[in-house]
Amino acid sequence: RYLPGRRSASVGGFLPDGHDRGAYLLAGYRFSSAWNAMPFAVVEHYRPLEPIVFKGANSMSGGVNFRPMPAVVLKLMATKAATYGAGGYGEIGNVYYLTSQASWVF
Repeated sequence: RYLPGRRSASVGGFLPDGHDRGAYLLAGYRFSSAWNAMPFAVVEHYRPLEPIVFKGANSMSGGVNFRPMPAVVLKLMATKAATYGAGGYGEIGNVYYLTSQASWVF
């Protein structure tokens, strides 16, 4: 805890005594055939305490996980993210990206 008037600066650092807010919803279903494929969808919302770059962000993702072997998982996911409310640097707008991942246990 900081005394009033003796808090650290918020720009370029962490803002004390505050919380960012966020939530997500994930839904998926694993099929027992076709490499144990699991299509999934994710919806996310984020609101920073200090809106330097933007006031909030929302994203939607969809993808599929494959388990060709019990110790191997392959993932492909597409995402659309967008910010709202201009911060100090203006709005970022829409961002689209595609990610992939390979994981294994040994």
